[in-house]
Amino acid sequence: MASDKTAPIKAATVAKYLNGEPKSKIAKDLGMAHNTVNAILAEAEIETLVNQSKTILYGALPDAANTIARKVRKNSVDAWELLDRSGAMPKSVPVEQTNFAVGLNFSGLPEPFECPTKTGNSTTEP
Repeated sequence: MASDKTAPIKAATVAKYLNGEPKSKIAKDLGMAHNTVNAILAEAEIETLVNQSKTILYGALPDAANTIARKVRKNSVDAWELLDRSGAMPKSVPVEQTNFAVGLNFSGLPEPFECPTKTGNSTTEP
C-alpha cells in the first residue's frame, strides 16, 4: 500500500524513524495513522536498510573490542582510562578490604600505584 503523503511528510517520517523514534510517536507527531507510517517506511525500505546496518555493526563489535584490547595492552594510560571510564576501577579501596596481600612481604616497595600520566606525546609511569 503506497502512501499519498507529500514528499516532505515522507522525509520527516523516515528521519524520525532513523533517529530511533517509535512508529506510534511518529504517527502522533505527524498527525497520521500508524498504518500510514508503516506504508511510508515500507516504501522507503528503511527497515531493511536499518536491519542490514545493524547486522554489519554487530558483526564489527569483536573487531572493535580487539582493537581496543591491543591499544590498552600497548599503553597503560589508555588501559587506566578505559578502566576508569567504564566504572571498573574503584576510586579507592582501603587496604583492609583487599585480600591479595595476605602472606606477602611488601617492605621496601614504593607507594601505592598511581595512574600513569601523559606528558606531550610520551607516556610516563610512576
